[in-house]
Amino acid sequence: LQPQLQLQKTVKALDEAGCTVIPPSGTFRDLIAELDFIMLELGFRIIQLLPVHPIPTTFARMGRFGSPFAPLDFFTVDPALAVFDRTSTPMEQFIQLVDEVHARNGLLFLDIPADHTGWGSIFQVHNPEWFVRNPDGTFVSPGAWGVVWEDLCKLDYQNRQLWQRMAEVFLHWCHAGVDGFRCDAGYMIPAEAWDYMVAKVRQEYPDTVFFLEGLGGSLEDTSKLLSSSNLNWAYSELFQQYSAEEIRRFLDFFCAFSPQYGLLVHFAETHDNDRLAARSRQWAEFRVNLCALLAPAGAFGIANGAEWLAQEKIDVHGATSLNWGSADNLIECLQKLLNLLHHHPAFSAKAKLLPLQSRSGNAVSLLRLTANQDDAVLVLCNPDAHEKVTVFWQDQEFAAAGTGNLYDLLSGERLSLQRNFDRIGIELPPLSCFCLSRKQQPVADGVFKVDANQWQMLRDLVMDSVASVRGVVEFKEQELVRMAKHLHENPREFLRSLYQPGAYLPLLEWIPGQDEHRVVPVPPRHFILLCTSTPFLAYIRRGRKCLQAVQAVPQQDGRFFALFQPLRANGCLEHLELQVSLFEAGQAIRHTGQLALLPQVISPVKLELPATELQDWHCGLASTDLGGYTLARAIWGTLYSQYDALLAANLDCKVPVDRTVLLNRCRAWVVCRDYSRELNLACQKDFAVLDRQSLRWRFTVPTGLGQCLEMSVTAHLAPDSNTLRLVFSSEADSSEDVSEQQPSGPISLILRPDIDDRSHHTTTRAFQDAERRFPSRLQNYQRGFTFLTESGQRLRLECCCGQYFPSPEWQYQVQHLLETSRGLGDRSDLFSPGYFRFALSPGDSVTLLATVESAAESGTPPPAVDATAVAAATQEVPAQRLPDILRESLGSFIVRRDDSLSLIAGYPWFLDWGRDTLIALRGLLAAGLSQQCRDLIRQYASYEHGGMLPNMIRGREPANADTSDAPLWLFTVVRDYIQALGEREILTCQCGKRSLLQVLVSIAENYLQGTANGIKVCEETALVFSPAHFTWMDTNHPAATPREGYPVEIQALWIAALEFLAEFSGQAEPWSGLAAQARASFLSLYPAAPYVGLADCLHARAGVSARQAQADDACRPNQLLAITLGVVQDQALRGYILQACQKLLLPGGIRSLADQRVNYPLPVYHQGQLLNDPLAPYWGEYSGDEDTRRKPAYHNGTAWGWMMPSYSEALFMTYGASARATAQALLNAAGINITRGCLGHLPEIFSGDSPHLPRGCCAQAWSESELFRVLTLLSDKK
Repeated sequence: LQPQLQLQKTVKALDEAGCTVIPPSGTFRDLIAELDFIMLELGFRIIQLLPVHPIPTTFARMGRFGSPFAPLDFFTVDPALAVFDRTSTPMEQFIQLVDEVHARNGLLFLDIPADHTGWGSIFQVHNPEWFVRNPDGTFVSPGAWGVVWEDLCKLDYQNRQLWQRMAEVFLHWCHAGVDGFRCDAGYMIPAEAWDYMVAKVRQEYPDTVFFLEGLGGSLEDTSKLLSSSNLNWAYSELFQQYSAEEIRRFLDFFCAFSPQYGLLVHFAETHDNDRLAARSRQWAEFRVNLCALLAPAGAFGIANGAEWLAQEKIDVHGATSLNWGSADNLIECLQKLLNLLHHHPAFSAKAKLLPLQSRSGNAVSLLRLTANQDDAVLVLCNPDAHEKVTVFWQDQEFAAAGTGNLYDLLSGERLSLQRNFDRIGIELPPLSCFCLSRKQQPVADGVFKVDANQWQMLRDLVMDSVASVRGVVEFKEQELVRMAKHLHENPREFLRSLYQPGAYLPLLEWIPGQDEHRVVPVPPRHFILLCTSTPFLAYIRRGRKCLQAVQAVPQQDGRFFALFQPLRANGCLEHLELQVSLFEAGQAIRHTGQLALLPQVISPVKLELPATELQDWHCGLASTDLGGYTLARAIWGTLYSQYDALLAANLDCKVPVDRTVLLNRCRAWVVCRDYSRELNLACQKDFAVLDRQSLRWRFTVPTGLGQCLEMSVTAHLAPDSNTLRLVFSSEADSSEDVSEQQPSGPISLILRPDIDDRSHHTTTRAFQDAERRFPSRLQNYQRGFTFLTESGQRLRLECCCGQYFPSPEWQYQVQHLLETSRGLGDRSDLFSPGYFRFALSPGDSVTLLATVESAAESGTPPPAVDATAVAAATQEVPAQRLPDILRESLGSFIVRRDDSLSLIAGYPWFLDWGRDTLIALRGLLAAGLSQQCRDLIRQYASYEHGGMLPNMIRGREPANADTSDAPLWLFTVVRDYIQALGEREILTCQCGKRSLLQVLVSIAENYLQGTANGIKVCEETALVFSPAHFTWMDTNHPAATPREGYPVEIQALWIAALEFLAEFSGQAEPWSGLAAQARASFLSLYPAAPYVGLADCLHARAGVSARQAQADDACRPNQLLAITLGVVQDQALRGYILQACQKLLLPGGIRSLADQRVNYPLPVYHQGQLLNDPLAPYWGEYSGDEDTRRKPAYHNGTAWGWMMPSYSEALFMTYGASARATAQALLNAAGINITRGCLGHLPEIFSGDSPHLPRGCCAQAWSESELFRVLTLLSDKK
């Protein structure tokens, strides 16, 4: 004892010297270490903490540690409660405690003394007007029971700004995971303030519990706060009722009060009273039993230490002993009580509490009645410490079982009963409690799949879900129980039961571990289901605001699930965050994902972006009828890619060929009074696409002296020639206010073009002879120059006014960031031959014209300046419907090919591709371009040879014919044509020397016999064998998606082709029989596991039957064509496919492979090195070098625009009108992409991982045409 005494003397001396001595305190982690005992062994569900905020320590301090009820900052925790750890903050350690409580299926309550702060608080520093002061200016201190707490400063709730701030305090802790709040001295805060604060919290966290500490306040205050202000619970005063008469009187009160106003929680003791064990062990055990057995809805608690029979009164300013680990304890007593409270129906919220009416004897009695009378119990207590009591009651109030026995659920013993005619009696020893039951044993752990709380959550979910679907309805108890059991058995089937048979089920499933990297599109009125193997909590947030919070409940199969109710859409696409905390092995594992809440109707879109939203990748496209283009960045004067060009010309006058970049960009400066300002993002206002041929940039250019010039640049590409006009216009405003801000001095405009002569697939390097060649090919004259290209044609740049000044200049090593991200050569050298200088007055326009001339045209006058290009400078950009934008943009891809037409697959680098063209034609038909489609069908059908069509056309010659799907798409587009026009005449049109029908029959016959490149129909199954890399997923070198064997979409196309011939060829056989055989084989071989849908490919070498092939388990979107092409007719199987593919959806795109493990390995090798995990082949980021990064990702997770509409189409074909709104919302989500990259166009692909940035070609024909086609389909009310 000597060291301890010495320490006490030292501390006392330091205290007397005015020093602050604070011993180490307990920490959050100390408490975490004891949670298993408190929650799992004892069985408590709620951990309630005293305030955890920083408090005064060196000033205005109460006791050794200071008062926890004197907070200095409501928004943080006292660092003294944390362990110094460089890996986590004190707040993070508090959140760890919250997680640990939740991991044990518990709740954490925090005491918030909202009536006051400590002296020197943050509120006093920043908002001293929020405090109540005495007439002499001193702060008012609150108090109760005649005691004034002078270390506290009372807050003034007459100030409504304080209401807002305190609501933020409560929300702050809700965000940290706190489930409820002890409202210290809550009666001292006006009810109106509670009305506001509770409502604000419930907007985001409707299940938050507000626990009123109303001790010291009036009953009227408590009633009002519970009933009107919506606080949930209040402290019961049973802990300070001692005699039988006091307890019975209080019992009568709370039996009437709790059902009407709110739950009263029975604490066996509190920090305001002496410890029970200080009196005796027997007294402590009796009072614990009494408070628990009389608790409404099992609402019972203890102050920590009661379980260890602690005797030292709690001092919240100090560190009194809890007697932790005492051999003499109430652990077994509490375990029995809490087991009863958790599981026995008589202690549930639905039990009815009634004092015995016929009781005689000086004891306390309470009947706890249940719907099943055999579950009712009778609680009897004798509070007398010295005398035993005999209690009698009427037999009809609580009769014994048929055996005449009653059992005490606390001891498990059968009791000896006394009988006096129709009365039953029992003798109660001093300080004893009995819980009498007709059943011998208490309900054991695990008898029920869910406890009372979880059962109530199931009932709430049923009512919420029914209200979401059908509106508010009245339930009968039996029906509610039946539906809750159904929900417990199978949440998906429960929801399905709320809709008409065969109707679409608006349900999404979010899977932790799979969906973190996917922005999940959420159409209106959709539920979100989470189902895992462990308990969890989940939240949906908009920024910091919580929209919904759910807690998992057990499912009958042993898993856990939660259901988010449909979210309200706001009319525009909205990004939300989904946060999930999975509780495994007592720890929280966090998963975070993104949701895109889709609007039902998309607002019209302006193809215009303000400068504040412009990114490097934003651009605009204009094109010519031979595929020449302008691809200019939205940020004026910048180059993001080697394919960027103000003029990339097609120098072949007959057919599309690789474009030649002739004009990279044009830099510009405005000069006023020798003050020069370059046109760039710093002064740019916006960028817009005016129409298919015209782009516009607008600027507010500082010109000195506080004056600015409003001006614009419009680029107009002629549709039928390699001619570009750049019109620079200054705006004039005659209004007095504006005219004073316009430049007062003369203005000059200087333009410096950067020219080139290269294929757009290459770059120019000055040291590779360009530095000599380029200047030598120039011919200068007063208004411009000509530049002789390698092809012998000339680029002419000429101004309409002003003067040209030769001044050659090179810029070296200009970086192209797009090529950097693609792992390609990313540097180019730019050549500028000179500059143009114009005089520019407000209201003037000047034009720079760039055109390509043949040798025969050399010297001819350039085309006249179009006045419409000048008018475009001030043109208002209209808001357009998405289908109208797409219809206009589709024209950018239709080009001339000799005397017919072709289709550019995508800008900037693709030419005309067979497969892409035939798929895109379906959208052109929907746009009413039937004549163009007829020409294109005839053109491509004429290329057929031996069952093959060209996969691509390079220049004048068909190239690669290694495609098993392009010939089959011809059947589909011809069927679409016949259906659209209602006539078959097209089958007789001449395609070279044959009719179209003869071409189609030739394709089918060659597939049956076997084509020269290896396509062959399997005789056993009538399914089509496809060699490696012959599908649209054709990535090779390395072989990323060979799909050799029987790919699923090839079979769908083949069966559709056979059925077409059976209908239109003039003879049903053999086509009808083959179609039936192939369909039967398909339906028997392709269905796979639920998470797959249909096998993507039956893998086999050439000559191996489909029945001997090995089915993979890769979930890909190709299977959707089995629905849209009519191969799968059964609604159940269609729904099976759609459910599997739902996980692939993104806003405006669909992943090419699901992010999930597979059993059939899909390895990708490059030069003998394995690039991926064959059993986890998903590759989410499309970037890096081509062979080792982009190719492996291209069809293994990268999202595609062209296949996404097939999901909506399949959904509508499967569920009809009930799915129309969802299908349309998913399509409308693509509207966000119309301004994400190339304004007015949709990209080829997106990265599979969020944020799903546009990749590949910035404008892809089939992405736009398929979206337009299915939008048109869904808009047809027929």
